[in-house]
Amino acid sequence: MRNHVDYEMKISRRQTWIAALIGIAASLVVGTYASAAPKAFFANEVLKADDLNANFNDIETRLGSVQGKETTVTAWTNYDAEMTADTTPVTTTLDVNGATAKGAWRRVGDSIDVRISMQVPTCSTPGKLYWTLPNGVQPDLAKSAGTYLPIGHAFLARPSSTSTSALVVGPQPSGPNGNQVELTTDGALGAVRCSDFVPNEVVRMSFSLPVAGWEVGN
Repeated sequence: MRNHVDYEMKISRRQTWIAALIGIAASLVVGTYASAAPKAFFANEVLKADDLNANFNDIETRLGSVQGKETTVTAWTNYDAEMTADTTPVTTTLDVNGATAKGAWRRVGDSIDVRISMQVPTCSTPGKLYWTLPNGVQPDLAKSAGTYLPIGHAFLARPSSTSTSALVVGPQPSGPNGNQVELTTDGALGAVRCSDFVPNEVVRMSFSLPVAGWEVGN
């Protein structure tokens, strides 16, 4: 898109609106890239070719700078999510609610959305409980909100009992595995452990966190 104007003229009120819209368009091309247009026009001002061309060129430059920056959103992919007590695997089965996999994930820009749903027949191993991310996914701790801040929600469904709400806490540098998350029940200090489970309890969670090496637009 290139428009060249080779003459000068006095601009009317209608032409003032047109020129103003050019400036607005240049300043609003993708909010994070917004700044003032090279030239702002006012009523009864002489409209110069150089000023108009500068504004059009500015729009072209801004559009070029954001091309290819579209957010990548992939389809959901199943994965075999695992549950561990510290580093010891805990046996789990598929959720009784018709689940076909224990975990599913998708990419949204520079982050991963994860859903985990599984049943825990028995849980007696000591230690904090952790849930794994898909293979090859490493959280970007530099982009994370901070230590022990929630990144999602979960609930623990006991057979013939009321569910217990929980918060999903992001991976910690000091954890046994850098690509695992843990749970903490609302209003309680410390992570969920096997002692918090009853036989055949179901855990379901949903969370999102940034991934190392993923950027918006690539």
